Amino acid sequence: AAATMAAAEAEERIREQSAHRAEMKEKQKFWAGQSNLIVAVRVRPLLKHDKSQKGAVRVLDQKMVVVLDPSKVKDEVDVLRQHRSREKRYAFDHVFDAKDDQTVVYNNTTKFLIQGVLDGFNA
Repeated sequence: AAATMAAAEAEERIREQSAHRAEMKEKQKFWAGQSNLIVAVRVRPLLKHDKSQKGAVRVLDQKMVVVLDPSKVKDEVDVLRQHRSREKRYAFDHVFDAKDDQTVVYNNTTKFLIQGVLDGFNA
């Protein structure tokens, strides 16, 4: 019974490793030939002294950062600029929200490169 349990656990580990390798190969294919550079940005969480202010940055579709018009964030009305927006949009290969931790950033920007480096490819 113990040998059967150990064999089942070993098979499960092999399946997990195989699935992990397949996922990494898919990510490598995804980036292969597209670019030698990935541009990613992470919106930092608000600090204690920032919490009293409203957030002026939004993330759209994990690809775009929108910096809101400061006058819209502060709820101020400027009669001279009321029909003019100072909102700015910036596009990246990947945008991480303030709630994303280091593991999420690593998994989406670096993890899939490791096997290639170990296999001798330049990354």
